Amino acid sequence: MINEEYLALLKQGVEAWNEWRRKNPIIPDLTRASLHQANLSEANFRWADLTQANLNQANLTQATFRWADLTQANLSDANLTQANLSAANLSQTNLSAANLAEADLRDANLTLANLSRADLSRADLSGQDRSGVILVGADLKDANLSGAKLNGADLTRADLSRVNLSEADLSDTDLSRANLSRVDLSKTDLRGTNLSGTDLRRANLTGADLSGTDLHGTDLREANLIRTNLNGANLTGANLTGANLFKAQALGTNFTQAVFEETCVEDWSIDSETNFSGAIFGAVGLDNSQPVPLPMIQRSPNVSTQEVSTPENRFQQVDSLQDNQFGQQVSLTSTLNSVQADGIQATDLTADLDSNAVELTFTDGIDWQAFLLAFQDLQVQYGEQNLSIQRSPTPMN
Repeated sequence: MINEEYLALLKQGVEAWNEWRRKNPIIPDLTRASLHQANLSEANFRWADLTQANLNQANLTQATFRWADLTQANLSDANLTQANLSAANLSQTNLSAANLAEADLRDANLTLANLSRADLSRADLSGQDRSGVILVGADLKDANLSGAKLNGADLTRADLSRVNLSEADLSDTDLSRANLSRVDLSKTDLRGTNLSGTDLRRANLTGADLSGTDLHGTDLREANLIRTNLNGANLTGANLTGANLFKAQALGTNFTQAVFEETCVEDWSIDSETNFSGAIFGAVGLDNSQPVPLPMIQRSPNVSTQEVSTPENRFQQVDSLQDNQFGQQVSLTSTLNSVQADGIQATDLTADLDSNAVELTFTDGIDWQAFLLAFQDLQVQYGEQNLSIQRSPTPMN
């Protein structure tokens, strides 16, 4: 039952309420209290029981709810700017369209909380379990979610620009059509996440796990994908212009119709299951800083002769590498050279039959796109083999 004395004190104003709280260590029971549109700015609700309370449209700016129980409470459209909700229980709480700008939500329990369309800009949501939280259309610009557990959360259309999500768990999360520009997702678990159509321009995905992730139609321009795990991910139609994929893992990755323009792919790992059908390559770099300009190429996956559009609009053939003993791995040495625009001319080709590897050395500079075309021809020719590319740690003599 609600203690009417508590409600009477609140009606006297926040100053009277806070003074009473200072003198009385009692935990107030405000279960199911009706505080709709109440002006409770800077009120002290520390440890209070506000289970199922109605605080719809209430003014709660700079109020303190540390350790309070707000389970199933209604805080929709409430003003919680700079409020302290750290370690509060907000499970199944309705915070839709609430203003939580600069609020402290560290270690708060947000399990199944509804934060759709809420303003969480510059809020601190680091730590604790946020799994299953609903953040559809929420504004999280500049928020801190480092280390947060958000697996299974719904962040559809949310604005996460410049958010710190480093080392967070976003596995199986729906981030479709979300704004993730300049977000920090370094070392974040994004396995199985839906990122289709999201804006990831200039995002930091260093060391992130994106294996099996849906990234089709994603804008990854100038994104940092250094050492990122993209194995089995779907990047159909993704824009990777200016992206850095240094040492990225892309085994079995789908790059169909993806755009590689001034993209760094130095020391990345691809295999026979990596799909580049219809991918567009304007410039690709093996040097992490100096992309190499290349012709625009459209590949037909079932033919070995490729149509190459050069500045002179002439057609040329990219010849396939031929070796009946080609096994499971192609090792490119650090002296990668001599793949010309009109074909691959390897001056030194040796097969190690015991290790099922082929060492390639080139002499006059490399056209990485031409090599990719030849590698794709090998995928067609040796479709049952597990082909992969790896750069040798030391050059051949």
